[in-house]
Amino acid sequence: MEVNFHLRGEEIQVVFKIKYLGYIYQCNGRWNSHIKGIKKISFLKRVILSRIIPILHYSVEIWGHEKVAQLQNIQ
Repeated sequence: MEVNFHLRGEEIQVVFKIKYLGYIYQCNGRWNSHIKGIKKISFLKRVILSRIIPILHYSVEIWGHEKVAQLQNIQ
């Protein structure tokens, strides 16, 4: 069954899910899509924290000293 809604003469698009303020609302009232999204973000966060951040932090103390010396030469 197709239902059409109109507001001020324009048709409003009917969607089955929408993300609003970080929450995924579904037309059936369930939380499936929202929970899947949280799990995906959680997995990506774990990957970033365990694989990428350590690479960026490797020898970071040494990188900064070169820049400080260049800034002191400018002054």
